[in-house]
This record gives sequence, C-alpha cells and structure tokens, in this order.
Amino acid sequence: MKISYAIRKGMKNRPQCTGKLIKSDGSCCALGALALGAGFKPSELRPNIGVYILLGQKFPVLNNYVHNPTNGIKSKLMNVIYTLNDNAKWSRRKISDWLQKLGY
Repeated sequence: MKISYAIRKGMKNRPQCTGKLIKSDGSCCALGALALGAGFKPSELRPNIGVYILLGQKFPVLNNYVHNPTNGIKSKLMNVIYTLNDNAKWSRRKISDWLQKLGY
C-alpha cells in the first residue's frame, strides 16, 4: 500500500490535528492518518512510544531522504510529513497529493 493512499484512507471522517498522532476527540495528524489507514488501532497510537518505529518498519520509504517542499532541506520522509502537518500546516490531502507526485 502506498503511503499517500493510507493517509487518505486513515483521515476519513477525522478532523486534522497537530502535536499528537491522534487526540482523544478522534482527530489525527498526517502520520496518525497513515497509521490508521495501515490498520493500526487508535488505542495503539495513544502513547506514541514505538509507533514511529513500527511505521518505519511497515513503510521503509519513510526512512528515505527527500527535500522538504517548503524549505528545500533534505530530511527523512517521516520527518518531512511531520513538519508539513505540524509546522507548515498543510492539509493531509495536500500532503497526500505531494507524496503521490513523488511516487509514494
């Protein structure tokens, strides 16, 4: 499964948030949507410990280095997704579209 598709699948019927993978109100960030779309249960995302490692194992491309489209800095894809969601305030749809253009 491509990560762009998993994000779209996981974000359905959930508002976007920042700061956590998933909040108690059910909202989730782009990485939270990726995890949910990949089959993780919301309860597995609540303490965030280890979830990033599991995501990296399930989707090894998250460890690829890419240029952040907002500043050109090369970083791991997982970190860029986090930055686009939390710092640049990109929508999960925009992040997913960008990932799809990259082939992810």
